[in-house]
Amino acid sequence: MKEACRTIFKKDYVPFALLAAAMLVLHLLVPGLTKDDRYYWNVLNEQNTISYLAENWNGWTSRLFIEGVAIWVEHLPMAVWKVLDTLIYTMMGVTISALFFRDHKRQLNFWLVGLMLAYPFVHMSTAGWMTTTITYLWPLAAGLGACLYFVRVLDEKKLRWYEYPIYTVCVLYAGSLEQMSAVMTAVTFLFVMYLTVQEKHRIFPWVMFLLSVLKLAAAVLCPGNAVRTASEIRQCFTDYRMLSLTDKIQLGYSSTLEKVFFSPELPFLFLFILVTVTVFSRSRDLFYRAAAAVPLCTALLLGPLRGFLGELFPGFAEMKKAFGKYGAVELGSFDWKRSYVPVILLGTACVALLVSVYGLYGDCARGFLALFILILGFGTRVVMGFSPTIWKSSDRTYLFFLFSALIVSGMILHDFYDIYQEKVRKKIGWMLGIGGIAAWGSCLMLMG
Repeated sequence: MKEACRTIFKKDYVPFALLAAAMLVLHLLVPGLTKDDRYYWNVLNEQNTISYLAENWNGWTSRLFIEGVAIWVEHLPMAVWKVLDTLIYTMMGVTISALFFRDHKRQLNFWLVGLMLAYPFVHMSTAGWMTTTITYLWPLAAGLGACLYFVRVLDEKKLRWYEYPIYTVCVLYAGSLEQMSAVMTAVTFLFVMYLTVQEKHRIFPWVMFLLSVLKLAAAVLCPGNAVRTASEIRQCFTDYRMLSLTDKIQLGYSSTLEKVFFSPELPFLFLFILVTVTVFSRSRDLFYRAAAAVPLCTALLLGPLRGFLGELFPGFAEMKKAFGKYGAVELGSFDWKRSYVPVILLGTACVALLVSVYGLYGDCARGFLALFILILGFGTRVVMGFSPTIWKSSDRTYLFFLFSALIVSGMILHDFYDIYQEKVRKKIGWMLGIGGIAAWGSCLMLMG
């Protein structure tokens, strides 16, 4: 019996049992129906699914797959959602491991669990726990699941007939959320182009790409989205129509980076730390070492250390105040040079991060994939500048950017595992373990 337990504990995917247990505890503490959950719970008491979806298409949203799942899942006992959401979050970890890890899986999976526990799960309460996870977290999980097809093809594994409808449903569900429809379009297009260059001709990748494009077109053309946008402008951002294209880009850019560097969540800090540690472990090039230190120092100085440094350098405290409803640059300050200082400073830190990642990998496909994931994640939050709900939607819109940082952190840990000394590996393990447990614990306290 003891030997059997040891054998099981040595399995690569044992760490995800810990993740499942931690997430189940968290879900058990989720209170009853809140916010939008109450609305979706009552839908099937008043009308059938088809009439509801038709009404919503014309009067509110293009998210038909998500809405259909929401009204059915939320009509069931809440315990069903608690189990489903725990399983889905755990399977996201399993999927990330399958997509990006090849060697040292057990150790890396433990580290990945620490990274996933570090995600501020309380963000999923902002529109009601059930509604937010079904609308945001589940599309991300579906998108990751669809990407498993790419790995299967690249590994030249034979696909069974039932896998195709599963991947199709994943693409359709992921694409029902506007941000994820853009992500899936970009990802499937990249894969199709790769196969074309490699002269590997397959039909299904084109099907995935076409479905992603159609879902993106549906989001643009849906009459309900226009109605919803007009309603949200009246409720949330009355002068939104006055913003120019440049204003919207600047708003999305500034609001995103303000969160990353002035109030950095743990996944961002972990990424900055891991990039710095790995660059210093791998390279003696002063340029890349300096570049790696920039995002970490910026996040620390503008975040946790801002109050302390504000006493010595008042400009640090004032810089935070520059960010408002319209971003860092408003109509009354667009001709003030100092208004652009935080925009340039934070942009420089982002460029330094990309340069550091490039310096780690050089000209290789894996490195360009890491850069693509970071840029794509950043883009999913910047695009919120084109929505009048940029502030109403709150922290849940950072989900994809946070997970892009989490995934790239996992890639770096995997790809440079062998260059870390044993002492460094232990410190990384302690950092991710303590940080993940602390973030999970803080979420429990906020819920309690």
